[in-house]
Amino acid sequence: MKGYSTEQLQKIDVELKEAVCDSLVNLLVARVSGMDDRGRTILGRSPRRNIVSGQLLPRYGVSGDDETSDIRIAAIGVDFVIASGSEATIRATPQFSIYLRVLPEWSDLAAGGGDLDFEFKLRPAVQQQIDDTIRTNRKAALQSAGLERPDWRSMDETRRSRVRTQRADILADVRRKAYADHGIELVREDPATGTDAIPADEDEAIADANNQEDTAAPPAPVSRLLREGRSIPLTLIDPAPIPGKWQRLDLQLPTFAFESDDEPAALKDAIDSYNAQLTDTVATQINTYVSGEAASRIWRDARVGPADTLTEDAWIRAISSITSKPVDTSRTVPDLSLVGVKVDRQQEFIDPTRISFRITLDNQSTELTPQDAQGRCNTIFGASLSVEIPSTAHRSLRLDRVEPSYRFRDYLNYPAIGLNCGIASSTQDDAVQLITTVAPRFAQPRIVARHVNVPYQFATLAGPEFDVSALENLPRTYRAWIDEQESYLSSVVTADLDEADAKREADRLRNDLDAMRNEARFIERGVELLIASKEAATKLATANKADRETLERRAAPWRAWIMTNAAFASRDRYDAERGWRLFQMAFILSHIPVFASRISDWRDYHDPVLDEDSASLLYFPTGGGKSEAFYGALLFAMFLDRLRGKDRGVTALIRYPLRLLTLQQAQRLLKLLVHAEMVRRSNHVGTWPFEIGFWVGSQNTPNSYTAFRSEIPLFGDPDHQDDTNLDGESGNDDTRARGKRYIEALESYNKVPECPVCGSPTGLRRDERDGPRGKRAAIVCFNPACEWNTTHGGQHPLPFLLTDDSIYARAPSVVLGTIDKLAMLGQYTGTISKVLGMFGLARWIDQNGNFDTPRREEDLRGGPAQDACLPVFPAYRGGQRVFHDPFPSLIIQDEAHLLEESLGTFSGIFDTLLDHIFDEVSEMAGDDLNIARQWTGDGWGAPRKPKIVAATATISGPEKQLETLYQRRPLRFPYPGPDLYHSFFSEPASPPSGNEDRLALARALPVHLAPEATTPWMRLYVSLMTNGATHTVTTVTVLAAFHAIITEAWDGLLGEATRNAAVGKLRAAISEDAAGKWRRDAIDRAVDGNRLNDIVALVDLHRIALAYVTNKKGGDQIIDALGDAIEQQHRPLGRRHMPFDSRLISGGIDMRDIQTIMEDAQSSFAGMDLPDIATTLRNIVATSAISHGVDIDRFNSMFFAGLPSDIAEYIQASSRVGRTHVGFVLLLPTPQNRRDRYVVETHDVFHRFLERMIAPPAVERWAENAIKRTLASHVQAWAMLRETKDFLALGDDRKASVPQMDQVSRFAAMAKRDHVAFCEELGNFILRAIGFAGRGTAKFGAPPYGEFYRGLIEKQVDTFVQDVAGRATIAQLRDYWNDIPAFRPPMTSLRDVDEAGYIVAAGRDPLATGRSTDIDRAELAAVMRAIRTQRGFGSELDADGGVDG
Repeated sequence: MKGYSTEQLQKIDVELKEAVCDSLVNLLVARVSGMDDRGRTILGRSPRRNIVSGQLLPRYGVSGDDETSDIRIAAIGVDFVIASGSEATIRATPQFSIYLRVLPEWSDLAAGGGDLDFEFKLRPAVQQQIDDTIRTNRKAALQSAGLERPDWRSMDETRRSRVRTQRADILADVRRKAYADHGIELVREDPATGTDAIPADEDEAIADANNQEDTAAPPAPVSRLLREGRSIPLTLIDPAPIPGKWQRLDLQLPTFAFESDDEPAALKDAIDSYNAQLTDTVATQINTYVSGEAASRIWRDARVGPADTLTEDAWIRAISSITSKPVDTSRTVPDLSLVGVKVDRQQEFIDPTRISFRITLDNQSTELTPQDAQGRCNTIFGASLSVEIPSTAHRSLRLDRVEPSYRFRDYLNYPAIGLNCGIASSTQDDAVQLITTVAPRFAQPRIVARHVNVPYQFATLAGPEFDVSALENLPRTYRAWIDEQESYLSSVVTADLDEADAKREADRLRNDLDAMRNEARFIERGVELLIASKEAATKLATANKADRETLERRAAPWRAWIMTNAAFASRDRYDAERGWRLFQMAFILSHIPVFASRISDWRDYHDPVLDEDSASLLYFPTGGGKSEAFYGALLFAMFLDRLRGKDRGVTALIRYPLRLLTLQQAQRLLKLLVHAEMVRRSNHVGTWPFEIGFWVGSQNTPNSYTAFRSEIPLFGDPDHQDDTNLDGESGNDDTRARGKRYIEALESYNKVPECPVCGSPTGLRRDERDGPRGKRAAIVCFNPACEWNTTHGGQHPLPFLLTDDSIYARAPSVVLGTIDKLAMLGQYTGTISKVLGMFGLARWIDQNGNFDTPRREEDLRGGPAQDACLPVFPAYRGGQRVFHDPFPSLIIQDEAHLLEESLGTFSGIFDTLLDHIFDEVSEMAGDDLNIARQWTGDGWGAPRKPKIVAATATISGPEKQLETLYQRRPLRFPYPGPDLYHSFFSEPASPPSGNEDRLALARALPVHLAPEATTPWMRLYVSLMTNGATHTVTTVTVLAAFHAIITEAWDGLLGEATRNAAVGKLRAAISEDAAGKWRRDAIDRAVDGNRLNDIVALVDLHRIALAYVTNKKGGDQIIDALGDAIEQQHRPLGRRHMPFDSRLISGGIDMRDIQTIMEDAQSSFAGMDLPDIATTLRNIVATSAISHGVDIDRFNSMFFAGLPSDIAEYIQASSRVGRTHVGFVLLLPTPQNRRDRYVVETHDVFHRFLERMIAPPAVERWAENAIKRTLASHVQAWAMLRETKDFLALGDDRKASVPQMDQVSRFAAMAKRDHVAFCEELGNFILRAIGFAGRGTAKFGAPPYGEFYRGLIEKQVDTFVQDVAGRATIAQLRDYWNDIPAFRPPMTSLRDVDEAGYIVAAGRDPLATGRSTDIDRAELAAVMRAIRTQRGFGSELDADGGVDG
């Protein structure tokens, strides 16, 4: 069978995707709960140790104490409510199975091809003789070879390894001879001693490795010797117990019926009577089985000799002899007489019209002693409870964690809540049926973009002759839709509400409708502007010279719109239908006036509500297309900048909170930007290229070009036109050595390993063609046919700047980096001046256009001409006029929900510092720099600031967060619709057109019920309640079981003889509900249509399991334990010792390694024969590093080892699956965490409202310690702005005399000259820079207690000024911060909050209560070793932390 391409996968029937997903989940749940065919028989360990879900353990321990706990569950139940006085008949039916121990058959034994083996041992006296012989002879053998006590410490590792091997050979030979003396044949491969394992860092362990005297050699593998027919006298072997085999018995149990209004005594009698009946029924069925069909197989406590196990005939004779003895039922039959049903009933205190019921199935049995547990098991398995209630009596529960607004109130009801389980419900024949389940599910419907009659294709919109008035239909249709909603909702939202609630909902609706109409108006204004701009473009063709300049400015927005769409069309040229989703187009059109109004001719379109006063919150579910929306706005702003005269400089700052996300999005944006650059060139718009500056920390890329060494060839080197001779394997020794160094550099620094245009591999080159200021590391595509290279007339660097110095020199259109780089605004004075240079205050420019901002007196004295440069205006009044409105038009903050706690606080403070820097620059040289200004209606006002777009898929309380971050009000795009699943911009996907039953049901159901019942799935959320084992064990067991199911399906589907059976097994596992028929029909259609390849392709989509852990240590533990579990699960499949590829992704993993994992995960077998599954990637264990920016459509199976502490993180991480196809998310709740259990018990309604479960971000701008932490950064920013101001004030011939403000002496002089004035100047700057005054006339975001913060700053500044004035011995400000400054040094990143700490070992414990305060050194060494290696016996997965979990 062949693998499928992306296009083929997208064409597969969605119901078939649902079918495979549903089947795999059901197979997995059945496997780990022992309810599948494999679970009918358990070999080896007790069922208690094999099964991790669905069982109820005995409540009482051997001592009689109640031993239930979070990982030891004895009861499940259901809580529900009925109406008082309903006189309803309630029926409860329990279900469970038991296991009985039976005797194994020959085929179960290892000798017969099975898995069971005997624990045969030599008789103790014989074993002792052999051990004594080994002890005696091995010392002499080692002495003879001179290897008795090697000096391990003097050896290198190679020598140690060789000595270990020699010693092992000698000891193995001694061992073989000792056994041979008794007629026992061992070979080299049999286990030998492990005493030479030497920990590299433990001296005492090394010494112990030489001590052979007290170490016993491992016993001979007697059972294996017998199986392999080796020489071994049977008389030397003791008999062994029979290995375990357990048979599942599924019981048929009676129904308990009672009346809801029974008197307490009558109800108690009914319960007692039923439980007695239940006990009798269980006992009868067990006795019938034990005395009937299974009588000859029930286990007897016996031992067998080795001769009994050598042949099938011998085994049959032995078993026949054993079964001739009667069955001892006291040793084999479980005592389940105390398993019963309980009913608790209570009238609700708040609402007496409702009665609460709890019905439970409780295993009140007693735990068995280890001796008794050999033959029987008092645990019940596959336990469930079904409760039936008349529909007229049942009353729903209501979720109280979500505000019951008109949007959500139809979705808040749920039928019941589980106890240690979830609930599945259905209604039929006037009855509500509630069934407990260990694996509750919620199918999240796929939400898709709505379509309205508006052209959306990139290629269409890029046409110069496109009739832009067609876009008017978008706001027109939006308004009509709003009117429809108003007409329908006006009466609905207040129905059945009291007066106060009705007024609240009416006000809410009115506000929502107003916001929607405002959004429609924003869109309309964007369309109006484009229409007017196109008219100007049309007139250009015939315009005279006098009008041409005005018309060109007015035509700029239209041309920018065309070129924006042309760039997207070029990128997606493989599909002419590619285009904007509705909300993306609306977002871009809404923001066109924001950018166009920077042109004076369009000044009337400036709207402070959309621009300066607000931050646009681009809020759409993960995978919905947010990035494309702000990319569209970005490209429009870039093209418009070129068209309005801004040929150089930064158009946008894009920031991400995570380094992995930053790199992935940079690569994604580059794929678009290269096409934008080619469009710019073809349209002859401006001269300077579009470039991305990758502005990240030095851990990702070097901050300076000097880090790139000579192993990286120069650009244009004729000997290295490509990387052919740099593979580290070709050429002589020097060439190979250089190649290896180059490969290391390539893996470290090449952030774009594939060409964004043609997909060919790229390489690194040192590009020094632009002279000393223009040196940069270039990423190059070597494909001569690549469109990028042909457009530039030959090989040309990709527009991706890797180092900070090249970013400052070239001021690229897009500066993309981590949020932490904001700290650069105050970190180093030299860096601050370079950042200011990008924003209009660069001092020099070389002949190739590279900026420089020299500050040293000797450089300035010689002037720019001395260095073959030109001065830049306005730094030099006679300089080159290079800058035009150099401030960014746009700031994009992606994944804004991650900006919380200290990161959010510092981000907000530094964002305000940047905002104030723009104010200061504008005040110094705003008109000289042609800085755009706000149009007030009768004149020009304050400078235009960047438009802020904050994008997220998960946020709660955005008003608070955006006020804290930006001191702006949030303006949400797109505005939400009238219910959970519908808005103007999106709606649930339509049911498959070929399924008339599904379509008819969608039409018949109320609008709020149809999506969850009939819409195609996006992802299936499942919670699995586990029991009886630690969290790590259950996680590993579930993962291993899943992989075995995938392996079995893969092998079965690829084998011609097994294919039909494999399909049948998948089909049989599909859920039995009404929707299950749709999915079984889908499998039947695939079979009838000879499309089994589709099924194989879908199994392949689930092949890689993504296992989320909360920390790397937990991931390491899972990976360590997974191998053995995989082996155990695959053994019954005939897949012994199967290779298994599992990887780890965490914040500590190298970026390149993570990229490699992603590339391996994304690779497909399209067009190739599907390989042996053992050769493929199967498992990825990941921390939160996976949660953002990972868009791989082959991730469709995800497991959570505990619910993340942040629900937003859960949403983000789980959104990695099901992005294109149907995926599932399986939560393994942390048993000790009550919140995790609550999620299981209310699974469906909880997951319906996942986004509403997100806690508001914990972020506070006005945290006193945070403000103090940033003071040094503010001081340095002020110093460089003051120096720049002084520089501008000097004549061009006096620039060298500018005082350098990072000199401590300069601060001291200002303080001595006028201490009060200096403190006031510095203090006022800091107050403005931290946003003390708030934004606008409304002072939005100002601190609540202004005088406190004013006093805080004044005190801190006064302390600093006094301190610095007395530091005459310190020259540079940077040296002052390294001394003992008045406050902490400038932040190096936004996470530079707390100083690093050290854990040191103490020799004494002063609080000790014993005789001595000395600490045992051995214990101390063990503790420090555990700390150093971060490995312990407890699992990080077993609890979220704290004694209560």
